[in-house]
Amino acid sequence: MRSTHLLRFAPTAPRYVSIVLILLATASTSFAQSKVGGHFGMVTPLVQLAAGDVSIAADGLGLGFPMGLNLGVKPGVAFDLELVPFIQDNQVSNVLIHPGALMALTNGYTFGLRAAFETGGAYGVTALLNKGKRISKDVTLFAEFVVPIRFFREAPQFEGEVTDVRKAIAGALHVGIGF
Repeated sequence: MRSTHLLRFAPTAPRYVSIVLILLATASTSFAQSKVGGHFGMVTPLVQLAAGDVSIAADGLGLGFPMGLNLGVKPGVAFDLELVPFIQDNQVSNVLIHPGALMALTNGYTFGLRAAFETGGAYGVTALLNKGKRISKDVTLFAEFVVPIRFFREAPQFEGEVTDVRKAIAGALHVGIGF
């Protein structure tokens, strides 16, 4: 059975989630100078490798609508909580809960690492590289390349069946507006 979610994966994910938590723990705990922001956008998978099958955007992998709240914890470092409903076959197919840390690089680039928890049962991590273009004091347009890695189990075919843990990796494009 082929996975139709953006991505899905399994067991070594707790290790990756720990990396995100360590990154968040190293951020300043002083919120006195915090900046609160948000973003909204659209994400589309470009390519996905899952269970030995390669899928491309034309295969109907779906479309996501990320929306997030961002809390700057110190200059160049932010905590970001993103919720991403995915639409496939004209219905919401999955919702991704996506907390993570963002770190400013040079020349308007940002690197991020997020934990990923999908309502469909998959979990994992997502690495991202973002390029923003400020269009006003409070508004930035951005494009972001994301690499989701997920662990998941396929649905059992009969009661009591134990299925193997599967892995998936993808490349996706996220464009949006930050405020």
